[in-house]
Amino acid sequence: MKTKSIENIKERILGKLESLSEEELIELDEIIDDLDSRKSKIERILSFAGFLDNVEDADLIRELTVDLPKNRLKGDRNIEET
Repeated sequence: MKTKSIENIKERILGKLESLSEEELIELDEIIDDLDSRKSKIERILSFAGFLDNVEDADLIRELTVDLPKNRLKGDRNIEET
């Protein structure tokens, strides 16, 4: 059930839309698209949360977490020592 304050906010926004110029509506549409994009990006990032929880290989976890910056600085994409 929507709260009354949410309904009031929606009504205020709709009222303001009526007075916007075409250019302002285009700009607002871009802002809304940007908000949707950020939300989608956050959801994609969070979908990986906990992916290491079921991994039992301690060496793999260390290589993907603690040792990752060191391996990147070496410029070696191969995690195993050569």
